[in-house]
Amino acid sequence: MDSTCPETPANECYLTVVPIHSMPVILRPEDEEQWLDASRTPFIKAKSLLKPYPEELMDAHDVSPIVNSAKYDGAECIQPVADDEIPRAGQLSLL
Repeated sequence: MDSTCPETPANECYLTVVPIHSMPVILRPEDEEQWLDASRTPFIKAKSLLKPYPEELMDAHDVSPIVNSAKYDGAECIQPVADDEIPRAGQLSLL
């Protein structure tokens, strides 16, 4: 099975976290149906949805290292943590 992740130029919020000048496309909830209904959405309209997500609707904060473990799949993975809760020394383990 093949898949792809459409990319768009990165917005400023994304650049503060990942110093790469492209980011995955994030659809606004009101655009999801148009994107998924290829039979009714003309190509030019679908293509117009591939744009940077508005940075004012995004938030960037440190999260716990548990986000790197497949054992965790809950809201605790995206909760903000204080600087003193983040290990800084050495290579982190994914296991």
